[in-house]
Amino acid sequence: MSTRQQRTDFTDTLIASDLLDTAIEWLKTNMSPEDVFDDEALTTWARENDMRTREETASTYSPEDVFDQHELRNWAESNGYVEEA
Repeated sequence: MSTRQQRTDFTDTLIASDLLDTAIEWLKTNMSPEDVFDDEALTTWARENDMRTREETASTYSPEDVFDQHELRNWAESNGYVEEA
């Protein structure tokens, strides 16, 4: 048979687990991540999950990755660039 302390520990553990699960479910249903966590915590999560801002992502590509030479030359000429001799 369990001791009084074991029963108390068991009850405390069950109540704490159930309460925590209930709290987490309420938070997920009623709040957004920014309501619960600060910007630093959310930024850390994003970085650790290989996510980057749009600005960071845009800067990782060069024009040649997106457009062909013809389109880039047209843009350059339309914006005052000339090919050097």
